[in-house]
Amino acid sequence: MEQELTFSNSHGIRIKGILSLPDQPTKKIAILCHGFTINKNNSTNQALTKTLLEHNIATFRFDFFGHGESQGKFEDITLTEGIDDATQAIETVKKKDFQKIALFGSSFGGAVAIATATESEDIDLLCLKAPVIDWPSRWQSKLGEQGMKQWQETGSTTYQGKDGPLKLNYTLYQDLLEYDLFAFAKQIKIPVMIVHGDNDQSVPLQQASEFIDFLQCKNCLEVIEGADHYFSDENDFNKMIQLITDFIKEKL
Repeated sequence: MEQELTFSNSHGIRIKGILSLPDQPTKKIAILCHGFTINKNNSTNQALTKTLLEHNIATFRFDFFGHGESQGKFEDITLTEGIDDATQAIETVKKKDFQKIALFGSSFGGAVAIATATESEDIDLLCLKAPVIDWPSRWQSKLGEQGMKQWQETGSTTYQGKDGPLKLNYTLYQDLLEYDLFAFAKQIKIPVMIVHGDNDQSVPLQQASEFIDFLQCKNCLEVIEGADHYFSDENDFNKMIQLITDFIKEKL
């Protein structure tokens, strides 16, 4: 059964979500944080919802600020905003009397999940799919020195989204500089798993490897050989879903 839920972040912005419930009552739930420019109904969230429901684990997927059906302008998105959204999503499921909470994040949602997990005492495990951990360096690589200078001087740049070009304000980059997600790893005491492809051209596998070193967790990283950032190959995708499902089922 699925229920549409709307909640507000700390700024009063309306965030849209969907609560999916298994047939039997449960106190366990996974909150699903999507990637940049996509929405709560992406293929990964849909697949995870299906498999987790089969194990009597509810899911709550929501659209970040400026994404999907949620309010806000995409160009104003920041990591701080994403953390706020995820934090309020946690409060929303707690009010529904869920007591065991897994937090899953993909790419941008992975960065949000990492930061949120360090601030919340309500998360029982953290699961990440190709998380972007050092995002400032990726912007620098993507835009180059001249592009970064222009972004700063004009206050905005153009980001090529799935459905066309999108305006993105420089405040995103400024906000990212306030976060050291590698340092955050030292604060995380709950079980963690990262699934990453070794052919990821968007977020290098090295970022996940370095994060695990800071996390001091020897068996937290699952590498799928040949997989890209989107796990485009069907076999890679299915393996990724199975790894995440098994981890959440076991640890929650």
